[in-house]
Amino acid sequence: EFVDVGSRLGEAGPTATLVGPIVALRRRGPSTRSVVVNLGGGESPSGLVDPAYTDFVGRALADMPFGPGAILLAGDACIRVLRSLLGNRNLDMMSASHEAAVAMMAQAERVVTAPGLTATLECFQLGVPTLFLPPQNYSQWWILKKLRNLGLAPAAFHWEDLLPESGVRERMPEATRAPLVQNAIRNVANDDQAAEGMRESLNAIGDLHDLARRQHAFFESLGPNGALQVAHELPTLLDREGEA
Repeated sequence: EFVDVGSRLGEAGPTATLVGPIVALRRRGPSTRSVVVNLGGGESPSGLVDPAYTDFVGRALADMPFGPGAILLAGDACIRVLRSLLGNRNLDMMSASHEAAVAMMAQAERVVTAPGLTATLECFQLGVPTLFLPPQNYSQWWILKKLRNLGLAPAAFHWEDLLPESGVRERMPEATRAPLVQNAIRNVANDDQAAEGMRESLNAIGDLHDLARRQHAFFESLGPNGALQVAHELPTLLDREGEA
């Protein structure tokens, strides 16, 4: 929804204000890692791992050439599964704090990430070329779909490429949407075409400099840092509440 939120601002009420991305200002450092693979939300708060998604990604990564300093970031339970699939490859795997993960992504020649909103915006802000894994959940389903439509994830594989009638629609209630997305993943994850589509997406490097430029330009188009705008406007809003 961050892509077209401006056109729907009126739905939030007459006093709603649009702010830019609320992410810390960061700078990209020198590239000391060939790739950072970020699974982000691959592990639920309960520690459970969706085996269909993890197995699919693990098999796809097994065909990916890793250069010096390559690292995979994920939850502990997810890493245990992936180690059994990938074995001893030129790829370190670890869990990391948010700050540490962003610092590693800032040092990468490219990032391969699940399409979570925070990681996407932070990578775009850094200007690091960003490629995408397929979505893990409902919000990532729509984030990746919109990014592909904007040409910001041109080679990314999406489950709906092979399952166009998934039934997943925008603004579905949570009780309905979660099972649909989970079923879509499980229906497609073992398909040979899905594996091939994922391999192609990871190897379709193209012009990484141009991709990073366009992704960073998109981030800039979202407006100035929202945290600063909120901090600036909050005292005025509190004064109005006190007067009311």
